[in-house]
Amino acid sequence: MHCAVAAFVGWGGEAAGAESREREAQRSASAAKLGFPSVTTSLRGAFTSSARIALAATMLAAVAPSHAQQETLYLRTLAANCAQCHGTEGHTVAGSPLQPLAGRSREELLALLKAFKAGTRPATIMQQLARGYSDAQLEQLAAFFAAQKR
Repeated sequence: MHCAVAAFVGWGGEAAGAESREREAQRSASAAKLGFPSVTTSLRGAFTSSARIALAATMLAAVAPSHAQQETLYLRTLAANCAQCHGTEGHTVAGSPLQPLAGRSREELLALLKAFKAGTRPATIMQQLARGYSDAQLEQLAAFFAAQKR
């Protein structure tokens, strides 16, 4: 757990709790000497334990990537494996003997990938690479490269 959240929630141990209560007592005594009413300013006193945990969970959820962001990152990671030969996002380098993947039809790319995986399309390395992916991953790769601009 993130240390700032852990400290806020109160997982600092008994010693930390005792120190916090002592500092609060000193603040209250100082305020009383100056004629101010005793007001607890500690967040520990303001929230119940369950409220602190709920607030901490909300804070963590706010920084966690969304499902859509995770899916995009996952697809880009899969596609990055193809970049060595086929270029970033399927755009091959000028003069490359390989055809670019970007902008080709999803159906065409999926058929090629499945043929490589089955070993029915001759290739130097694509058969071994394609066998390392599930059919669902091949479908995701085909859709990813089809969605890229030519």
